[in-house]
Amino acid sequence: MKTNWIGMAVLTTLVAGGLYAQDVSHKKKTTMEAFMSQKLGYSEKIVEGITLENYRLISSNSVHLTQMTQSNVWVKIPDADYLKKTVQYRADVMAMIDAARATNTPAVLNAYARVTADCVDCHHIFRNEQRHKL
Repeated sequence: MKTNWIGMAVLTTLVAGGLYAQDVSHKKKTTMEAFMSQKLGYSEKIVEGITLENYRLISSNSVHLTQMTQSNVWVKIPDADYLKKTVQYRADVMAMIDAARATNTPAVLNAYARVTADCVDCHHIFRNEQRHKL
């Protein structure tokens, strides 16, 4: 009897979890979430390019990252620190493009590490600011 009860509890939990996951997966992304997903997709392609030493893939997806910084979604935050970080991010992405064009894997890796650090730093700062505004 106890085994049946535990089995029902596990089954109920799995079904409820599945329904919740389904509900979450259908949630419409905000413009910013969709934008950041696109940015992540380009970053994943850059990692693929680094792994395969496919410099064209690295370069083209780095160009897409640079183009994203000129979109309305990116520039809608009129903060001086954000703008400074954007300038640094663009410079690091350009260094990655230059390294890819020169087929210089160590320089690509170095630039990619800086680009990743730029993203993490900026997200960390602005998430903290958003939390304090709530």
